[in-house]
Amino acid sequence: MLKEFSLLIPDGESHLSLYVVNCLLHNPNVTIYVMANQKYPPIRYSRGIKKFFYYPDSGNDLEFISKTNEILERYDIDLLMPVFETGIKKISMYKDKFDHNKLGLIPSIKDFDIAISKWTLSKHMELTDIPYPKSYMFVDIKKNNFNQFEYPVIMKPTYISGGGDGVMLFKKVEELKAYVSKDKFNPNQLIQEYIDGFDVGCSLLCKSGEILACTMQKASMLNNNPFRPWLGVQFLYNEELFNIVENLMRSLNWNGVAHLDLKFDKKSNTFKVIEINPRFWGSLEGSMIAGVNFPYLYCLASLDKKFDTPDYEKFEYFNLKGLGKKIKINKRLLFNWKCMNNYTQLRYVVKNPIPVVIKYAVFFKTIVRSRFS
Repeated sequence: MLKEFSLLIPDGESHLSLYVVNCLLHNPNVTIYVMANQKYPPIRYSRGIKKFFYYPDSGNDLEFISKTNEILERYDIDLLMPVFETGIKKISMYKDKFDHNKLGLIPSIKDFDIAISKWTLSKHMELTDIPYPKSYMFVDIKKNNFNQFEYPVIMKPTYISGGGDGVMLFKKVEELKAYVSKDKFNPNQLIQEYIDGFDVGCSLLCKSGEILACTMQKASMLNNNPFRPWLGVQFLYNEELFNIVENLMRSLNWNGVAHLDLKFDKKSNTFKVIEINPRFWGSLEGSMIAGVNFPYLYCLASLDKKFDTPDYEKFEYFNLKGLGKKIKINKRLLFNWKCMNNYTQLRYVVKNPIPVVIKYAVFFKTIVRSRFS
């Protein structure tokens, strides 16, 4: 274990910052500072925060860099640790303007841009012989040439990462034609073959393309919208899956964390990479419970501290929404505190409740306003 050290999360407005802090709370030797472009994000009220800084987003990257460096220097902070795409990309673009000794593991801007765009990623995987679903940019498709696809197909934005926003399934050519004929249709989207199989994810920490830690998860409870984040996952290990992911991250010489979405294709009997989310992820606390503390290992690797590749428990994990669904199905689960505490997100709500209360209060307030406005 490291002696005491400090870190700054510069993009605390991201909901993922709370999951990162909850994992770091397991290590009392870490002092956490957070900067955000919102005055009152939930993370501000976390019991694990030493100091919070509000810095409004002016749209000027150089001002962001200056403010970040000022905080790093004033409080003698050891490590800069962005958690979301926007923060990671910004710091990757301006690496030379930060103290190299304080930078966490950050991918090069070239590799980041390949990973975050579903289109450039698909072209990269084609060149490097990584299994992936057939993909096409809609703007490159000749007019009315929709019969070239084998249906069903999926249409998705090229850049929106995670969350399933904007992802749509078309079972017939007529459905796709009707959709693209709408006035507000955005042609800069990806059309991708639909894979008949099951969903898997792989969470990673890498250094120069080498996987230092990983967990693998199979979706065990989907959201009402199957393209939205999963509510329950079954942790597992599969050698073939690992080899595919390892080859991809080596080809990108990846630095830092990433979460990969894949699908097992029943037809070809292999795993295919759907997308890379070049950031921390929503089931991060599940990985922590399984035995892999990705944020802390990120700190170790960034500070050039060696550690053995961690093993992890193969169990089923549920987030709060998934737990709610499980209780609805089996109300006796309410009386099984050991299960709820050991295998769900609930333990982190109990340990650090105020940010979660504020998060859902804001959420319900937004819903009420939208309904009565």
